[in-house]
Amino acid sequence: MATGLPEGPPPPKAERRTLDPKLDVVFKILFSRNEDLLISLLTAVLQPAVPIASVTIVNYALPKSAVQDKGGTLDVLVRLEDGRLVDVEMQCRSQKGLRKRALLYWARLYGSEGGPGKKHLDWPPCVSIFFLGFCELPGERFHRIFQVLDVDDHEVFSDALQLHTIELPKVPARVGESDELELVRWSRFLAAGTDAELEELAMSDSTMGKAKEALDLLSADPTVQELARQRELAQWTYRFEMGISHKEGIEKGRAEGEGALRAAVEAMCRAFGLSLDDERRQRLAAMTLQQLEQLIQSLSTDQRWPQD
Repeated sequence: MATGLPEGPPPPKAERRTLDPKLDVVFKILFSRNEDLLISLLTAVLQPAVPIASVTIVNYALPKSAVQDKGGTLDVLVRLEDGRLVDVEMQCRSQKGLRKRALLYWARLYGSEGGPGKKHLDWPPCVSIFFLGFCELPGERFHRIFQVLDVDDHEVFSDALQLHTIELPKVPARVGESDELELVRWSRFLAAGTDAELEELAMSDSTMGKAKEALDLLSADPTVQELARQRELAQWTYRFEMGISHKEGIEKGRAEGEGALRAAVEAMCRAFGLSLDDERRQRLAAMTLQQLEQLIQSLSTDQRWPQD
């Protein structure tokens, strides 16, 4: 019987020996340790008018508590040369409320630029980039860019907010099928399910070759392997606990709903002058939610106990 709960930790992926860069801890380590790859990734997403020469990673450290945080997310927070803050996140699995959380993350990031002695005019724009391992938005475009715009003439209200989503399942199968060639390559690298796919990308482009080499090094590092294992375990535990909570919530809601309907039946019986003897109370206590709804409908129509 399907319960909506994870059946167990995912089995090891025999088809690849490299770590999965869609796992946020691997994603963070990969791009935090390789500035040239991070610049290439940011350039592919942002397509800046002026090339990005260097970046500063604001949250380089990876506390053990963050890896073991079951419900938390790991990101790569970067400050560009022009002062802009860019938050890069990898979300592997769909979660309810993603769009609201994305706005909340941006708001916190933008608000963090304030403080004593800082004027609003001095606050730099903040950019949020979400790589998604699932489909979140309608349509076929894999890369979407959101800003605050006028609904009629599309006048930009402010450049302070820019939010990118890259939905990996929608990435074109071939690089030439999109005008965002570099972003397609990076997206295919992140979404690759086998080492053969990674090797094919590495053979076709020098940057992808460097990315594969960097991922190979991480995958051979016992420390990174352990961090990835702990992160996967923490995320699976979180999903399991959320599944339990959801199931308990449904059961609690069903119990509360049945209690309310039984109280409504008793009130209707009093209003219609119908007796509730022990036999009827026993039947009432054993009724399901659907049976209670049917009983209320019958009482409302006939004003008598069924089969009387």
